[in-house]
Amino acid sequence: MPIIYRNRTLPLVCWYPVDYKTPFVYEIAYFFQTVALVQFSTLFMVGSAYFLSLCYLLSGQFDILYCSLKNIVATTYIYMGASKSELIELRDKERMPNEEINEYYVTDELPFDLDCLPHVPNPAETARPRSFREAFNYALRPCVEHHIFILDVLRELQRLFNFIWLVKTFVVTFFFCISAFNIVKLSEGKTFLKLFSIGHYLFLGLSELFMTCYASEIIYIGSQRCGEALLRSPWHLHLREIRADYLLFLTTTQHAFEFTAGKIYPLRLEKFRAIITTSFSVFTLLRNMDKGE
Repeated sequence: MPIIYRNRTLPLVCWYPVDYKTPFVYEIAYFFQTVALVQFSTLFMVGSAYFLSLCYLLSGQFDILYCSLKNIVATTYIYMGASKSELIELRDKERMPNEEINEYYVTDELPFDLDCLPHVPNPAETARPRSFREAFNYALRPCVEHHIFILDVLRELQRLFNFIWLVKTFVVTFFFCISAFNIVKLSEGKTFLKLFSIGHYLFLGLSELFMTCYASEIIYIGSQRCGEALLRSPWHLHLREIRADYLLFLTTTQHAFEFTAGKIYPLRLEKFRAIITTSFSVFTLLRNMDKGE
């Protein structure tokens, strides 16, 4: 835009040992400053993109665990050596009339082909448990280990990022207030390029904060659904044998996992809305103080 309108200003205020407004020198300086801004923007988003990608992967792990827990009774029947007719009868009993929309976040559940049943069990496992309780414990153990693994990874992410998000939430809130006030207060004296630069940084800060809160919300919802998945299985058919195991697992999984900023406040979409509300309140206060002067 400055090149088109012949307004020889640079995106960043910087001192050069030569006159940067001369031909060719201005174009080169403008190009390198633009590249620097793009690199800075990319670096600004790398941490959030890495965190968001890990949250998507872990939400996929929650989907896999959800599917395993929902079909745990059918898995138990397979470990018991149930016949094809028994599995078909179980499938008809546990089939829900109206399947939930968006039941899984990043995966899909495919129906099991019962004709492939003889190839599913491992031939090396010649001594499989035969009673329902033993087979159920055999099927539940991988689910428990999977749940523990997901929680361990989430705790490690919490340890790595909690202080970073504490600093960034304060920085983004402060920068949002100052930038909005600067745009409104000094818009008449600013060039389009500088206003665009301020708005660009403002958009980056809000985008990063939203990505973080949205990814944390995904994990929070996924961690709540483990007990719900177990209750979706036809547990009532064998309640007497597995009541204690069901209650123990439900008690363990009823506490949802939340990412926090500095272990002070949770990072969720409610927090993002609260930051926007607080920023506008401070912005209104600054405008009223400016008008009073």
